[in-house]
Order: sequence, then structure tokens, then C-alpha cells
Amino acid sequence: MQVPLGTFVRSCIEASFDEDVATVVEHALRDYAARLEADAVDLPVPRFWLEAERQDGEVEYEVRIDSRTRRVLDVGSLPMAAGSWK
Repeated sequence: MQVPLGTFVRSCIEASFDEDVATVVEHALRDYAARLEADAVDLPVPRFWLEAERQDGEVEYEVRIDSRTRRVLDVGSLPMAAGSWK
């Protein structure tokens, strides 16, 4: 899975964690998928994130996630893409 991150997000991750960026993103995706499955995600993703255009300095990271996490993320993103949540 390709995950694009802008300069600001990358610098925050690098300053806050001792692991490489891709590893932190992998952990975050697995955690988010687990919360989606448990119906524990209460905040909608802001529309501007869904409609954001690529930024200068944006880098795509290849992250490895298992097929179950991928399915949960795909299903969980459907309400967000449609503009509704819960």
C-alpha cells in the first residue's frame, strides 16, 4: 500500500518516534483498522483531507499490511469517501 506523507507529517513522525516513518505508518494503520473493527472511531475524517491535492515535498512510503487490515481499511473508508460517518 502506498501512503503519501507531506513534509510536515514526516517531520512530526521523525521527531516523535525512534522508528522509521514506514514502520510508524504501518503501526498506525493496524491500530486504526482495529478501532474500525471495534466501532471505536468517533471522529470523521475532515473533508479537506479527502480532497487534498499532492503537496510539494510529498513522499510516498510503501507499507506492508496484511490482507485483513487492508479489507478493514477499504470497508472503513467507504463512509468517509461518501461524506458520512456512522
